[in-house]
Amino acid sequence: MKCKRIAALLLVASMVLAAAGCGADNPSKVVAKVGETEITKGQWDGYTALACYAQGYDLSQLEETKELQPYLEYLRNSMLSSLVSATIIEQDCAAKGVDVLGDTYEEDAKEFVENANKEIEQFLTDNKLSDEDLERFYKSQQYLVYLMNETTVSVVDAMEYYENNQQRFTAAEDMVRASHILVSDEALARSIIDKLDNGDSFASLAEEYGTDGTKSVGGDLGPFVYGDMVEDFSAAAFALRVDEYTKEPVKSDFGYHVILCTDQLKSGSVQPYEWVEDTIMTEMQNQSYYDQLDQLRQEYDVEYFVDGMDEVIEDEGNTGGESGEAADGETGGAEE
Repeated sequence: MKCKRIAALLLVASMVLAAAGCGADNPSKVVAKVGETEITKGQWDGYTALACYAQGYDLSQLEETKELQPYLEYLRNSMLSSLVSATIIEQDCAAKGVDVLGDTYEEDAKEFVENANKEIEQFLTDNKLSDEDLERFYKSQQYLVYLMNETTVSVVDAMEYYENNQQRFTAAEDMVRASHILVSDEALARSIIDKLDNGDSFASLAEEYGTDGTKSVGGDLGPFVYGDMVEDFSAAAFALRVDEYTKEPVKSDFGYHVILCTDQLKSGSVQPYEWVEDTIMTEMQNQSYYDQLDQLRQEYDVEYFVDGMDEVIEDEGNTGGESGEAADGETGGAEE
């Protein structure tokens, strides 16, 4: 599936440091058409570089080995699909008289380009990216976000899906849901434990003292299995009873944690709806989004002139097949 392959690629990307370009093909070569609108190899390369960089990965730093090549090809093809999708949405909005960009678009796009040239100048230089590439990327995102925002999923539908697919949310391992307060100083962690002993709210203390992204949600890490966290953190969390917190700070490479167990689940039990609601809603929204794109692809004349696109399009149409990951305990939400 698409997301698994890209995840594997990005894992490799984080470990490979030798430079490589996107290929020596003629940048003016047409790689796709939407109606009469042509998309060139140069436009595709520029979009791919920027889209991946926006997710924290610089493809120019990859060594394209024989083992990595299929992943890179798949990733680049999925980026071409994204660029084509944005073009389709743009044409459809124009045909229907829908103004997606708004009155301030030119000013907003100019500001985006100017900021990019200041903040990622070296990246733009290394990848030979122009202001035109930047504006094309910015514009495409407006259309893709527009369609995603137009895609809604009701809680009723999500709950119905949950009820009809209980087997997909059965925990394969024991699970714990926990919150934590991460600080850099052991003395502060002990002070927080003292405050908890005196009846202070864990969520309030997390918001006040926490140093990671969970502070805004009361320190909630979501549900996880033992192996999702570093050993010391997992050992402490799984040793707690529900509503019990650690009486000693738990040290990790990230700092010092005060951990609160908020729920537990035994292997073979169905995860509560609230544990998997976000996963279901996201999955259903993505499926609906790609269903709409598929419908638009049928309404507009789309041609690809590169190999491997059928696989990408097929995977995009089957995004719903991955929700079973939640049944394995891979719910995400933890940084450790």
